[in-house]
Parts: sequence; C-alpha cells; structure tokens
Amino acid sequence: MPRWLVQLVAVDLVPTLAIFLGCIPLWPALTRGDGALGPVGWLAAALGLFATGLELAADEQRRAHAGASPGALMDVGLWRWCRHPNYLGEILFWVSLWLFAIAADPAVWWWAAIGPAAIFALFVGGSIRIMDARNAERRPGWAEYAARTPALWPRRPQR
Repeated sequence: MPRWLVQLVAVDLVPTLAIFLGCIPLWPALTRGDGALGPVGWLAAALGLFATGLELAADEQRRAHAGASPGALMDVGLWRWCRHPNYLGEILFWVSLWLFAIAADPAVWWWAAIGPAAIFALFVGGSIRIMDARNAERRPGWAEYAARTPALWPRRPQR
C-alpha cells in the first residue's frame, strides 16, 4: 500500500472522523435544555476541568522529563500510574461533553454516546497501540514498564 494512502487514511481521515463523531454530543448540549447546569451539568463541568488538568499535568511532566533525560523511559509522576495519562485526560474530556448532552436532554444518552465511544476507540484501537509499539522499539526497559503499568486506567504503581 502506498505510504501516502496510509498517511491519508490512518493519520488524517480516521482521526478526523473520530473527532467529528466525538462532537455529536455538542448538538443536544447546545440546542436543548433550559441552560441551567443542574447536577449532571456540574458533574460534566467538573469532569471536563479535571480532564483538562490531567492532560496538562501529564504533558508538562513529559516535557520536563524529555528536557532532563532525552530518550529516557518516562515512568515518573502520573506516568507511574498509567502509560498514557494524557490520553486518559483526552477521553475523559469527551465523556464530559457527553454528560453535558445528558444534562440538556437525558433521552439522548444512548445516541450521544457515539461521541466518547469513537474517541475511546481511536485511542485504544489506534494511538495507544502505535505508541506502545514505538516505545518498545526505542526505549530500553519498556517491556518491564508495560508489564507493571496499565495502558490507560490508572492503578497504584507496582514495584
């Protein structure tokens, strides 16, 4: 298969489609409801802020680590708890958009769930696999780190 075709499909079209589907909850969130947040809306706002903070913290930790130890295995801070905390934050952000849709109209929960499901599939089915394979090739100690550290859902670090 030509490289340009792989680039077009895997790097351009598939993520664009996932983002488009991820935006589906925005339609009911922005067009329905009375504008008051209510309990589910506040939960959505809190989750969105938490998710954004998690992404920021993970990215800043990685940036600082890369500056201090270029090419070294990232297994400190949030990265001790899971291999992709930045991806977890991204997924949680899209879940927060789904919760905003439910806050505006609870009846949309089932079809608006396409949004976070598409984002989850993009990261779990694509990005995490690609990054893990790439890190296994480039980072000494990756196999041991991957064996003790979950890919996405955090758990207490093992020794």
